[in-house]
Formats: sequence, structure tokens, C-alpha cells
Amino acid sequence: IFNKHGKIHGFSGRDMKPASQSRPKWKHLGKKKNWIYPLYVDPRCQKDIEKRNAIIIVESIGDMLSLREQGFFNVLPCFGLSVSTKLACALVQINPEHIFISLNNDTNSTENRGEDASFKNYLNLLSFFDKDKIKICLPNKTDFGDMSSNDFDHWVKKYENVKSSNQVPIILEKCNKLAKQGKISKTLAKKIKLINE
Repeated sequence: IFNKHGKIHGFSGRDMKPASQSRPKWKHLGKKKNWIYPLYVDPRCQKDIEKRNAIIIVESIGDMLSLREQGFFNVLPCFGLSVSTKLACALVQINPEHIFISLNNDTNSTENRGEDASFKNYLNLLSFFDKDKIKICLPNKTDFGDMSSNDFDHWVKKYENVKSSNQVPIILEKCNKLAKQGKISKTLAKKIKLINE
């Protein structure tokens, strides 16, 4: 992982062996809360953000690479389930027209952690952006790496529809549900009223 000066300040690696409960899928070395990759080291990322006037936030480098294979270079991984303060500051500096939160879609699990985290990140980003600027557009499968070219065709249509749709009522309903279930902090729950304003 390179910083804005082109110097290495972290490493991110993927375990390629079959899935195991005892080993993490991804290994990060360094302070991932400071990572804004590959924004500063890949001109294609910056150009595509300018061209599309949008940024897609994903969980991992694997998701980012899958989207790049489909021609989306306006992608920044958050290396987990939370948009860091540093990444949020970079988003503010760029100030794109749209920010798409596209974390994993864990529909096969008892708890869809990626979906829940997407709504939490939406609430966090309300401190910096208007509610209509932030969109949620999860992958069609668990993550972008699981998607076929046909799945990507469907996702691109969804991405375009989400861009012009009003997601606020759905987001409000989901955030209220998470608050009732105690899945979001009281501080974050207070931000739900910002959705109504």
C-alpha cells in the first residue's frame, strides 16, 4: 500500500488456501486507518473519479480488482467494514457527486454484516455529505469476486438506477431497524434524524 508520496506504508495480502475458520481471509500490515489506496499512486483511479464524478467504496483490494476488470477504476477499498476518518477526509476533499457504499452482501449468513455496515457508514458520512449524495449499491453476490460477467451486467444497471433514485425512505427504514435491534451505537442512532431533514 503506497501513500501520497509514493512510499510504502502498509501491506495487504490474501490467503489463497481453502477457507478456514482459524485463519483470516485477509492480512493487513500497517495502520489501515491511514490507507487511501490506490488514489495517490494510480492516475487511472483519479481520472475515472473525475470522469464519473463518483467513488465506489468496497471492502477489499479483491473487490477493487474485480471492479477494475469491468472498467471501474473509481474504487477505493476501506480494508474492512468501516470508512476511516482519513478516507472520509479524502472523500470530502474530492467531493464527488456520488459516493457508492458497496460492501459485501452476506446474504448466505445469519447476519448480513456487509449490509449492516453499509448503513452504519451511510450514517457516519452524513456528518460530511448530503443524504442524497451517499448511495448504497451492494454486489449481487457475496462480493464482487464471486460475480460473473452476467452478474456484473445486472449490477451496472442497478448502479445506474441507484444513481438517480431516492434511496432515503429505504435507508431510513433500515437504520431505524438497526437502532431498534441495538446494532448501532446511540451516537450513530442520533444521526438518523439527519435523514429526515
